[in-house]
Amino acid sequence: MLIFTLVTNVPQNKVTPKILTDATQLVSQLFDVSKQDVLVSIKAGVQMLWGIQKGSYGLGTVQNTDPIQAEDTKQFAPAIFDFCEKSLGIPQNRMYTGFITLNPENIAFDGKLYATTMDE
Repeated sequence: MLIFTLVTNVPQNKVTPKILTDATQLVSQLFDVSKQDVLVSIKAGVQMLWGIQKGSYGLGTVQNTDPIQAEDTKQFAPAIFDFCEKSLGIPQNRMYTGFITLNPENIAFDGKLYATTMDE
């Protein structure tokens, strides 16, 4: 299970279905996860301010039930930041992204504890 979330002040009309599909493809490839196990959510049009500077900003989160190591973050962050800059115009120095390993025992899916669905 892999979740990529991006909150941004980029206007909603810039987030096209193609961008969502491309983001799904990207994180699926980076983490070697089936696209069917990837959820991408881009919440656009959010009021944000980075210090006193105007512009486009982003706050991303990558959450995975498989452990995310520091080496993974070093490898994957440039690809994610590049994608957000090219697709949405968010400068790489105006975005934070957290990489979080989720405990499958603290996640629910399909009305069940995710840890139990991993064994099925």
